[in-house]
Amino acid sequence: MPTTATQSPSRPAESSSTPAPSTTTPRATTPSAPAPAPTTAAVPAQANNATAAASGFDYVEEFTTPIAPGQWPANGRGPSAYPNYLSYADGTSGKYYPSQVLSVQNGILDWNVRNSMGAAVLPFGYDGFTYGTYTVRMRTDRFPGYHIAFLLWPNTDQWTHEFDGPEGETSSSNPYPAVLQSTNPVRFAPAQTTPVPQSWNDPVFHNYTWQWGPGFAAFYQDGVQVTRVTTNVPTQGMHPVLQVEFSNTLSEGQKPDPSVAGHVQVDRIMYDPSYTIPVPTS
Repeated sequence: MPTTATQSPSRPAESSSTPAPSTTTPRATTPSAPAPAPTTAAVPAQANNATAAASGFDYVEEFTTPIAPGQWPANGRGPSAYPNYLSYADGTSGKYYPSQVLSVQNGILDWNVRNSMGAAVLPFGYDGFTYGTYTVRMRTDRFPGYHIAFLLWPNTDQWTHEFDGPEGETSSSNPYPAVLQSTNPVRFAPAQTTPVPQSWNDPVFHNYTWQWGPGFAAFYQDGVQVTRVTTNVPTQGMHPVLQVEFSNTLSEGQKPDPSVAGHVQVDRIMYDPSYTIPVPTS
């Protein structure tokens, strides 16, 4: 069964610690149907040049303001055009280098992965939201040595819950979703053996959506449901983290071949506090 390594986001302004990877093997569980009380969503500030009216979502970021290569801040903060965005500062865990990797070009947030460097982006900082519909429209080149973990992480920074997806090796064509069910023992559901139907290496972008409400969390690719969980669903605030890191197949301390290069690209990020709004299909 596949293995995933997820890292607790380290807050650049608050902590000098670096994320500590924890390797987990997910296992499927039998769903039940708890009914936690709804909580109030903390809606992120409206993005610059957003097109929310066209999409029906409260928040839409389409990356209309360019950020040249080498101009993304190295200190973990976002560029002035994207003030709510944070990142892991240059050198975090010896693998994250936003100033060297990240740029915005032609309406695309681009990871130019090379020279044994990745990067992680927090679109809403550490505020996040509770419940709603959250979509990342993305694609990736296929290249070895790296791992993409686009996830929702607890605002408490405690590993009690986690939504993973899309996630997978950059050498794999079809990513997977998973939901952390428990930490002792570690258990994910469904098992990470159900990849999405369409390849994330396609030249076109695909929508990856988490729809999360009281007692359920469901993951979609282009409106097609891949995963639905109805047990041990978090009721606490979560924030998105878009991680491009080193491959899970590498041993501890090992780095990808510096000659390996590829691009991970995000075309759009959307969020709405409604967990019944139609899931984007294209």
